[in-house]
Amino acid sequence: MGCNLRIYFLSCRTAALKLNGEYLGTVGAVEKYVDLSGGEEIFAEIIPSGEWLPRNFFIGQELFKNPPAFLKVYLFDGGARICVTHFAGLGGLKILEQRSLGGLGATYFTLCHRAYLSCDGQESSLYELPYYFSDCRLSAEKINGMPVIILSGKDCFCALSSSGKKLYLGHAESYSTGDMLVLTVNYKGCAGYCAEQTYGYNGQELTLVKSEIKRRYEVEKAVMPFAFFECLLYGGDCSEYLSEELMTERQALKEYLGDYREVTVPHKAFFDTYGDIPAAALAYPVKENLFEIKYFSVDIIDGKIDNLKRLDDK
Repeated sequence: MGCNLRIYFLSCRTAALKLNGEYLGTVGAVEKYVDLSGGEEIFAEIIPSGEWLPRNFFIGQELFKNPPAFLKVYLFDGGARICVTHFAGLGGLKILEQRSLGGLGATYFTLCHRAYLSCDGQESSLYELPYYFSDCRLSAEKINGMPVIILSGKDCFCALSSSGKKLYLGHAESYSTGDMLVLTVNYKGCAGYCAEQTYGYNGQELTLVKSEIKRRYEVEKAVMPFAFFECLLYGGDCSEYLSEELMTERQALKEYLGDYREVTVPHKAFFDTYGDIPAAALAYPVKENLFEIKYFSVDIIDGKIDNLKRLDDK
């Protein structure tokens, strides 16, 4: 990181921002940036209202190497984006729902506003659930005639075998059970891409049988670069975005772009340098919650992407 840093802040909840004790306003879903000198560590506090505890951390080299689990950090030349993904809360143990399946008992509960799923049978298991698991319901269902415990909520899904083994834990907008398990995973991009995933079940594990990528929204010209990179990321059919020449190079495009995980809008400083060009920022994982941002521009001819190239952020 350079000597002068532009730090962008985001928070999953509206919260006050303090740097070295100085109140700088509020942060939330809209980015707020602060220009800092990179010569010293800055003590940051993100303070939500209500029964939620503040998050604090030092902005410095250690943060840019090993961010704490409650943050996502995106590095780019000249700065970083820091996102608070979840807060710890006040409060004790709260049992939300319980279900039984043969000799297995499952309990969905919260402790200090963090969600957990415990299983008690021949063996006991305790799963700490990701921060986006909230307001869920437990149910006992069957896949391919075999019983499972399912925990589902808004954009989240968890399935356990009759022995309490975790079969699936992650994002899902909706599901259905029967001969197969069918999940709809919403990727929430500008084109509304989603995946309809079909899994078989043998009583021990889920096996992906089919995955179909669908686009929910029409793509306007202004967001075409983002829609293309999202489509490629999720494994969809990118032919509607590409010129005839690039159509033959789809596999080479994937290899050239590499293992990026997110598609975002470049920061204002990027456009100050390169002008108002069609481009996207791709996030490449360094660690689970640490990413490096790389920028790619596209050439659009007759409504199709005819070329793309990596741009160095200056």
